[in-house]
Amino acid sequence: MRHAHIYFFVLLLLTACKKNSSAEHRSSNIIPTNKTSDIKLISDVFIDIAKKQHIPQESKKEFIQRISKFEKNLYCFWLLDMNVKNGGFLQYLNNTKGETLNEALKAAEIMDIIRIQNILVEALQILENTSYVNNEPTFTTDQSKRLSELDKEYYSIDKENYIIGKVAQYIKSNPKGFNL
Repeated sequence: MRHAHIYFFVLLLLTACKKNSSAEHRSSNIIPTNKTSDIKLISDVFIDIAKKQHIPQESKKEFIQRISKFEKNLYCFWLLDMNVKNGGFLQYLNNTKGETLNEALKAAEIMDIIRIQNILVEALQILENTSYVNNEPTFTTDQSKRLSELDKEYYSIDKENYIIGKVAQYIKSNPKGFNL
């Protein structure tokens, strides 16, 4: 059951690839990518990281302290990506309580995912102005609306295979960091 979220993400990647396979030519800021091989590479690396998550009571914070810096970057970005694709920033911030948002922002910077980085800076500003009830973030109507707008921005970027290309490029540039 612990690996179910990884397999769900792999399914999301495959769905994104299928949706975009017949898309028209994209703008020049998109990384040329062989989607099929990139998705397989990303899937294999995520599954390897998931296999390391074997301590049932271990928090996400404890887990990311135990894995390599390369795996940490990928894992934190993956948490963001999976949650946002599945239910938006509200889901991501509620599921993680924002604990990995700074790490996801650093990962986006390291992986040169600038277009997502700008969105994360704004999400972080919203989170910093959020109140908590019983250790759960409580968003105002205005904050929820802005997070919904950030969702749309994120989804429009994702339609271009920008994220898949950048993540695959990061893995390929750091093969030793992922034991490849």
